[in-house]
Amino acid sequence: MSADETILIVDDDPNLRRTLEDILRTKGYHPISASCGASAMDSLENDVPAVALIDLKMEDMSGLELLAKIRNRFPTTEFIMITGHASSETAIEAINLGAYSYLEKPYDVDQLLLTLRRAVEKRTAEVELRQLKEFHETIVQRLMEGIVVDDENEHITFVNPAMEKLVGYTREEMLGRHWTRFLPNDQQSIVDAANDRRRKGVESDRYEVELLRKDGTRVPVLVSGSVLYEGDRRIGSMAVMTDITSRKKTEERLRYMSMHDALTGLYNRGCFEEELARLERDELYPISVVMVDIDDLKVINDTHGHEAGDEVLRRSAAVLRKIFRADDVVARIGGDEFAVLLPNADESVVNVALDRLRAEVELHNAEHEDNPLSLSFGSATIMLEGSLSAALSVADKQMYQEKLGKGGKPRWKSNPLSSRESD
Repeated sequence: MSADETILIVDDDPNLRRTLEDILRTKGYHPISASCGASAMDSLENDVPAVALIDLKMEDMSGLELLAKIRNRFPTTEFIMITGHASSETAIEAINLGAYSYLEKPYDVDQLLLTLRRAVEKRTAEVELRQLKEFHETIVQRLMEGIVVDDENEHITFVNPAMEKLVGYTREEMLGRHWTRFLPNDQQSIVDAANDRRRKGVESDRYEVELLRKDGTRVPVLVSGSVLYEGDRRIGSMAVMTDITSRKKTEERLRYMSMHDALTGLYNRGCFEEELARLERDELYPISVVMVDIDDLKVINDTHGHEAGDEVLRRSAAVLRKIFRADDVVARIGGDEFAVLLPNADESVVNVALDRLRAEVELHNAEHEDNPLSLSFGSATIMLEGSLSAALSVADKQMYQEKLGKGGKPRWKSNPLSSRESD
């Protein structure tokens, strides 16, 4: 008990007031007293009473009127009504109006002190509970994470401001709606599975899902969900939703970097080998392979510098990307080497692709006469079954034979970067 708990005494008997003041001071309270309702209200200018001891009968107003006035001003104050035998019914009415208790005159001091202590404890507990609730509500309202509460029928009963911002809907637009209203069709099975887990006894779990914003865009979130109970009865669930857009972008960037060559943007050797194994496993026959090599890249690097060589690599990659299909795997597998996997492509398909490649190189060189491309390539096809590694070896040998048959080197007449293209 705090030594500064204020106790208001309102009674027209001055002797009773003085006696109570003395007793309460010895018990560590801070008593203030008044002889009537008006005087009581004036005495509370600088004090908030924890408990008010009020005589039900006063000259200027009834105890019930004073109770209402004080409660309107100080909602947390508890009330103990003091009454004579003749007004016990009124005391019961005071209890119905929210008074903590009542005592009949003449009252036992020990009983008064016990009742007073319990009233103070009740008030203290309620104040602490209210403060805790307000604290939690403040946290919930200020959290950066979205919070959604739904009932046992999975209809939304609460959202915080962060959730409104996350999906672009107002609180009023969300309350009472089923959670499926805010999910794309292809994401609903994810939340269905989470709800099934909860119904089967999983109290809480975490999963990723995409929400559908009001403007039609999607936002990826990490959901931390838990079941809400009232006693033993499940009354709904609460979900904390964290926007993971930034994390997803980082993951996608890292995934892209792990699969692609940094210079050319084509697939890298590791990804190429994974796709090689996948195509063999999935048996997407016929499968064709193409090997491509830049002629005399070392000469270009030695003569014009590595920046010029990098530019040749980028332009070569752009030509290859333009020629082959979206489903084809075009990769840089070495310093000056490229390889292409063509699923569901027989020899006629790959020959058409190589004819287009030759034509595209000629067209490209017509626009870059001072720094032309010179590519050598070979191909092989597996019709029904066989080793793609062996097919790559055949294509590589064919490419090497073409390179030997060319002789000479590309003739660059000026700065190779003069006609530089973007990636």
